[in-house]
Amino acid sequence: MHRERRPRKYAYGFVAGLGALTAAGAGCGDSHLGGYYDGGRRDGASDSGVVEVPPRDTNTTVDAGPPPAVGPGSMLLVPGDARLVGRGSDSCSNQSPATSDRWCAFSRPSTFLGLFDLWVINVTQALAGKTIVCNGNDANCLRLSSNVFNGDLTMHGFGGDTLIYYADNLGDSMNFIGTIYGWRPEWVVPRALTSQIGLSCQAHPTAQSVICIEKPVTDPTTQNFMLDLTGGTLGPMNNGPVPKLDTILYSAPNDPTNITKF
Repeated sequence: MHRERRPRKYAYGFVAGLGALTAAGAGCGDSHLGGYYDGGRRDGASDSGVVEVPPRDTNTTVDAGPPPAVGPGSMLLVPGDARLVGRGSDSCSNQSPATSDRWCAFSRPSTFLGLFDLWVINVTQALAGKTIVCNGNDANCLRLSSNVFNGDLTMHGFGGDTLIYYADNLGDSMNFIGTIYGWRPEWVVPRALTSQIGLSCQAHPTAQSVICIEKPVTDPTTQNFMLDLTGGTLGPMNNGPVPKLDTILYSAPNDPTNITKF
């Protein structure tokens, strides 16, 4: 298995020595909320309200050499170029204590040219010896999206047992603005958590709830840059985006520079 957002010059199978990931710590893991929109990263907003920011993990480099050796006891789960999303601690469901089987999320090239799929696989069943085939016909390996954001795979990840992922991007290849989805192991289908102009969401590590920011806009009169704060509980049914809680005044023309707002 491998995790990075820059393409390698080779591809190899997605293998699970995933026991360490699925048994590893609980807690929140890495937060994705505001990763692109904190005071230290914002370069400025355009008239449309879209913020241009440098990509995260800009120091990440990838060698073009051979893939690392597969460890003893590992098993091939998905052949080809399959890449774990997240940062390791949130690549798999991690609620503590566990409430269901552990699932891990990965991306691989879609059958649609230039797009990428997002899949989740039941690692508990895989490690128990069950044969799992990720072909769209196996309940233990589900394709959630055929247009997942591939510019930074660390953006996607589990908060507890809730997977947050970013898809249907309307921004450029490195800056996401689009629909943010959630999925849990007990759900039949994923749920859109935001409108089509979502920016970031974070799931609670134990409760079935999320908080999101979306709909950036610059007021044409005041030049104030504002965001919608949305959030709520996640029930068993797909009942649309979570409701708006408030409007955030993110910046005004006379704000001091180089400060963290949230």
